[in-house]
Amino acid sequence: MARTRASSSSSAATVSRGLRHALVAMALVATSLVGLGAVGVASGASAGASTTASVAAPAATSISIRTVLPSITVGRTGTVVGNLRVAGLPAEGREVALEARAKGEQVFTPIGAAVAGVRGNLRLDVRPEVTTRYRWSYAGADDAQPRVSGVATLRVHTAQKPARRLPTTLSARAVRGVVPAGGRSVLRGTLRAGETVLAGKSVVLLSRTATQRSWQFRTGHRTGRQGRVAFRVWPKVRTTYRLAYAGSATFRPTTSAIVEVDVRPTVTIVVEPPEIERGESTLVAGTVVHGESPVAGATVALAARTLQPKTPWTVVSTGTSTADGTVTFTVTPESTTRYRLRVAPVAGLPGGRSRAVEVHVRAPGTDYRRSYAGTGPASRSGVSAAPMRAGPIR
Repeated sequence: MARTRASSSSSAATVSRGLRHALVAMALVATSLVGLGAVGVASGASAGASTTASVAAPAATSISIRTVLPSITVGRTGTVVGNLRVAGLPAEGREVALEARAKGEQVFTPIGAAVAGVRGNLRLDVRPEVTTRYRWSYAGADDAQPRVSGVATLRVHTAQKPARRLPTTLSARAVRGVVPAGGRSVLRGTLRAGETVLAGKSVVLLSRTATQRSWQFRTGHRTGRQGRVAFRVWPKVRTTYRLAYAGSATFRPTTSAIVEVDVRPTVTIVVEPPEIERGESTLVAGTVVHGESPVAGATVALAARTLQPKTPWTVVSTGTSTADGTVTFTVTPESTTRYRLRVAPVAGLPGGRSRAVEVHVRAPGTDYRRSYAGTGPASRSGVSAAPMRAGPIR
């Protein structure tokens, strides 16, 4: 097959350092999911080092809480209100979770969320079946500190003395444990009390990423006839999920086991030039991004297949991504060949792959007549800038 070698910073004999940086920059522009500017980090490091920007400390916050009515009868709706204040900043539009702890339980569980109004006002309707304590929880932001309010109790009166509540279980599983960037998974669960499925019960979806200290409320659904519930999720980074049931006068609260959904790395690829004479070389370059950050030290394989005759995909070279997530290969195909990059899975990094690009090889002396589709600098230069995608290794 064609001669291939992985390129390093000393490969200027084949391709200049400036061309390598230009190719990587094009690959980064082609990535629609993340604006990295990884090459710019290298070229602008000295300028950035001389600039010191003062970062303001997050503003202090406070949250008040109360129930509109101190008590309700079972089956009625109560209302929890409060007010979010952020020192020197508007509170409007900030999301605050409402957490609940039913009588006899030891932990608070997020059951809903409210968005602060113009004056920071918060309001959420609840329908507990037993006396329940509530508190507001604000996760914080870049400009505001996290805060948890005090506790407000909503008493629930029942006609009869409540019987001993039955224990419950809640299962959870992800239909897809790994999704491509921008991809969707579905979380499914079943609520039971012993062998009996529980229909019509409210179950909430909670999530947490590596940068979040507490569980975040996402949404809630009621179980169907078979006690089942399903939630669609679109994680942007590796995310942990769990389902929770707040309980009732008859059934105890419960939470599911933890389910993790990971996101495949975004692998981009470009080639320059895309058409060469037989015996000439071209450069295949790419980037590896995971969780909105470049991946250094990833093992990247360059796979190739010829079109005439058509051959299966074969790994022709391997390389390692640099600190800015880039990797380059110099190839000398003997005939028109397609290339793609594959990232090997390791702990904490699922496998991924790029789309395929094509290098056209013409006989020496043949006129250059190939035209390129699309518009813009990338298309005119012969570098394909179509959207990249990550996918399973095949």
